[in-house]
Amino acid sequence: MTRNVCVLFLTAVCTLSPLAAAEPTLVLLQTIDLKGKAGKLDHVALDSKRQRLLVANKANNTLDVVDLKTGKLVQQVPGQAGIQGLAYVADLDRIFVGLGVRELSMSAGRIPHLKSHLRLYETASLQRLAQMALQCQSAVEVREFVNRQMSR
Repeated sequence: MTRNVCVLFLTAVCTLSPLAAAEPTLVLLQTIDLKGKAGKLDHVALDSKRQRLLVANKANNTLDVVDLKTGKLVQQVPGQAGIQGLAYVADLDRIFVGLGVRELSMSAGRIPHLKSHLRLYETASLQRLAQMALQCQSAVEVREFVNRQMSR
């Protein structure tokens, strides 16, 4: 089954004419087919450098990567159960996915400390650790796992 994601562009009239008070309009730019069952698409993020749209696809538990130049779905990253929030950080060239684990959230003031700690590791090592953390059965197990890893 395929389904569509529509890419819309918000245009605002920015003149001093009477039209300036008019509501902004949405313009359909293109429709892109996605794979899998129909359902909730939660958040999106834009990788403007590569012209990719990143879609949190809750119905399929995937992170969908859409090439905006070709208008095609280029990748579905499986195993994203609970995918909700999503962000692309250009200066790190990284995609961050919120998997709905609220017990492990952190305050904004702790993020710089975490980022400096993560920079000590290679990406492949962090990916292995993330896969290991996903095997934990509860937030308590994840917290214990993270504490063990950070104390090494």
